[in-house]
Amino acid sequence: MKFFVAILNPDPREKRPYSSFPKDYNEFQSISSRQSQNKHEEGFYECVNFLETDYGILGFIPMWENKAIQDYEIEFVLISISCKGNNNELNDRFIGIQAGCKYEGRIDGSGYERLGPMPRALKESLDKKGSPLLYNYTCYCERYSLNLFSEKIMNAAQIAIGENWDGSLITEITTNRFIQVVKAINKAFRREDLRFTNEYFRWENIKRQIKWQIRQEYKSNNAI
Repeated sequence: MKFFVAILNPDPREKRPYSSFPKDYNEFQSISSRQSQNKHEEGFYECVNFLETDYGILGFIPMWENKAIQDYEIEFVLISISCKGNNNELNDRFIGIQAGCKYEGRIDGSGYERLGPMPRALKESLDKKGSPLLYNYTCYCERYSLNLFSEKIMNAAQIAIGENWDGSLITEITTNRFIQVVKAINKAFRREDLRFTNEYFRWENIKRQIKWQIRQEYKSNNAI
């Protein structure tokens, strides 16, 4: 099993973050703040990375910067964090964690039809520009996907990546570094307002799944 950290755009919308399509093309473009190396991928492609459906998760992350994640054979854990910026409320905090992720290549938005209707104004604009929504990874079970953006766990880059970040939008991290992420999330769920919530129990379920996979693959007893 591998662990990756993805740096994404913060979601400023009032709706449940990363769980709905932008209302139109202007919103799709305006939310995007990171500097893409591929102009075709400028925009808020990660808009539904945590939209839960019976089909699991269809998500987008900027994979072109990391070849290790572009492997159809591996299953990985994805930690998503928001990029640093001027908005202290939205930047540099944990977006979420997903286990059981698989690389799917670059697939256009036809698969999104399974997630529900896309706003007409957005679809027409994207079709006109010849730039459909893309997804490039899946998380096969919504129970292994946890949206943490509303929990405001800050200093995400320092916790998840550390001092040696090279500026890449995708970073592979070690199991020991992942344990630091686990400790930070555990600490958040010790707050009175989060203990024994649905999110708390989902987090416990995700940890059990990851721990089981690590033991299966590495025969390891790491303290996750």
